[in-house]
Amino acid sequence: MKFINAAWNETYAANGYLQQPFLNAQQLAELDAILAKYLNVPVSAGFIISNQTMDTETAKQMNADINRVIASSIDQYVEDYEIFFSVAATKTNTTNSALKLHTDRCFIEEDKITPINLWIPLCDVNEENGTLCIFEKSHRFTY
Repeated sequence: MKFINAAWNETYAANGYLQQPFLNAQQLAELDAILAKYLNVPVSAGFIISNQTMDTETAKQMNADINRVIASSIDQYVEDYEIFFSVAATKTNTTNSALKLHTDRCFIEEDKITPINLWIPLCDVNEENGTLCIFEKSHRFTY
């Protein structure tokens, strides 16, 4: 995996993340519709991850639908990549939705392939409804 822009590669290597505009309004609406189709999440649920809450065939179909929407945007930033899987996470604005400091799991051999995770909020986020906090250079931590 390599970013198309050399400066993006340097930023990603140094900091462990890259923040860029990614989807347009139509793509966001399509992702909203996909989540509405596959995830029926009650407000009281807190935090739900699709690959842990649905059967394999449904997860594969949702994965394909998400990939169809985001692939053209990934093409604008990355070359020589493969999407391994897509997961939808739903976080409601409830006390049981808070997450502790963690790292996302990686299911590939990181010494051979560079993984990237995309965080794509489908609504405006802030400290009140659950923004994302990234620790710069945490990709260099050993676990």
